[in-house]
Amino acid sequence: MKDTVYSIGIDIGGTKIKYGIVKLSHGKADIITSSSINTICGKNNKNIVINTIVEIINELCQKEKKISCIGIGVAALVDSNFGKIIMAPNLQWWNVDLKKILKKHTSLPIVIDNDANIAAIGIYYLELHKKYKNVVCFTLGTGIGGGIIINGEIYRGSIGTAGELGHMTLFPNGEKCNCGNYGCLERYIGSYWFIKNVIEKLKKRKDSIIYDLTGNNLSNLTPEILYHAAEKKDKFAIEQWELYGEYLGIAVSNVINILNPQLIVFSGGVAKAYKYFLPKLKTTVNSRVWPAANISSNYSDVDTSYSKNSMLLPSKNVKFFISSNPENLGIFGAGIVAIKTVKL
Repeated sequence: MKDTVYSIGIDIGGTKIKYGIVKLSHGKADIITSSSINTICGKNNKNIVINTIVEIINELCQKEKKISCIGIGVAALVDSNFGKIIMAPNLQWWNVDLKKILKKHTSLPIVIDNDANIAAIGIYYLELHKKYKNVVCFTLGTGIGGGIIINGEIYRGSIGTAGELGHMTLFPNGEKCNCGNYGCLERYIGSYWFIKNVIEKLKKRKDSIIYDLTGNNLSNLTPEILYHAAEKKDKFAIEQWELYGEYLGIAVSNVINILNPQLIVFSGGVAKAYKYFLPKLKTTVNSRVWPAANISSNYSDVDTSYSKNSMLLPSKNVKFFISSNPENLGIFGAGIVAIKTVKL
């Protein structure tokens, strides 16, 4: 690999497209420029978004002539081997051969992956400094994404679609998700649906400061406003964040039972409210991860002396980490995965 390599990192999310130039020099990576624009969602706006991406690539190539490759993360089910978008519910895209389309406009190598995988790679290099080998990342935003790192490498599964943590079933007979399944985690704590459900509950009560914070227009409610309401000790807002933590905690418990990671990471805009959802999440994890915390009281005739060493219990061994740089993780991760994949 060259001593210094430049790449373009683009993160296509449900609400914003973030982009920038990543520089990897002598093993150290930095973002040297970054920006963002609003995403125009909708199946009829696909070409507008793609044309915008082409314009971004041209703009960044003008800024830095030494760019060698392009990495793109998309909020979608992605065939990363071919750079094809299989399904992007929040963008309303289906079967979009994005890499093939973009190759008509640039000769640079292009790598396309799921946005949560990209964020996980960004976190792993930028914030964790590759300290942990087994990490699971949840991205908490418009949707709920996931990235799984096993033995220091992103795990994509047999066809590249692993890590769709937001589409674990929370309620078998629950509400229909945009993906077509019923009762998905994302359908309850993805910020769009989470806030929509909060608004429906608020309509039945008038004792919350949220009315003042939204100017008596609940359509203005956002996760940030709900966080500020909790900061002002609003009981209703705190209850909603606790429910968020419980639902997320159920999903995290499943992940711990299956993968036994060292670290669970939360990134994305909603992660900023961690002080209000993390305590309930931890309580939920302690009660649901095998062996459950109350094993000794339920099985008094079983030798549970091993449990005195908390490090042997998965729920005690795992650590939780809140990303401090959610805005640029996608850019950074996309740029890094492009460089690593192309092997310049």
